[in-house]
Amino acid sequence: MIRFDAVLWDLDGTLVETRRDIATAVNLLLADRQLPPMSVDAITAHVGRGSRFLVTRCLYTRGSGPIDAAQVERAYEAFRGYYLDHLLDTSVPYPGVLELLERLRVAGVVMGIVSNKPEDLGRRLIDGLGMARFFAELLGGDSLPERKPDPAPLLHLRRRLCGGVCRALMVGDMPVDLEAARAAGIPAAAVGWGFGSKQDLLSASPDLFAESPAALGEWILG
Repeated sequence: MIRFDAVLWDLDGTLVETRRDIATAVNLLLADRQLPPMSVDAITAHVGRGSRFLVTRCLYTRGSGPIDAAQVERAYEAFRGYYLDHLLDTSVPYPGVLELLERLRVAGVVMGIVSNKPEDLGRRLIDGLGMARFFAELLGGDSLPERKPDPAPLLHLRRRLCGGVCRALMVGDMPVDLEAARAAGIPAAAVGWGFGSKQDLLSASPDLFAESPAALGEWILG
């Protein structure tokens, strides 16, 4: 008996390792403003709540001072340009993820992505990595007025995948994913290979903490 009919996936840090390419774009933005670079880990700490949040926090951390909405928008557009240039430099699916996606597809599990990454960047990423065939839908951080941890994107995606009445699971690597799932009343699995720390994820009380894609697959398929 398959435990879940649908899986809602986070993207960065869950399906794809994107840290270095994101960091490249952020550091090009900082250099453009004569600000010192940040480490990959320091940049990753601000990933998960959308690109504008990432840009704002990194600029603030590097001493740019308070920035208004117009400055944030200009910085975001510059970051987008840099990221588009480097989107697929080093980003790859995590080991075992493609095998898990294929196993779920064959079993009849319907899948979609709900990310806080801008939708067009998410689509370019999965298209470039040859992963789009696994997913019936993709929602980005700008697809709806709300984004995670608001439950609206998860509920919307579940409706699109199966009319909202299926047994759905949210899979993510950050507390924001688990918070959204809890608010939506959807079970959540945290993954141990992504951006979030194990301690933070366990503190958010996921229904499952999966150390590997294989372990996650065994749980989903029952």
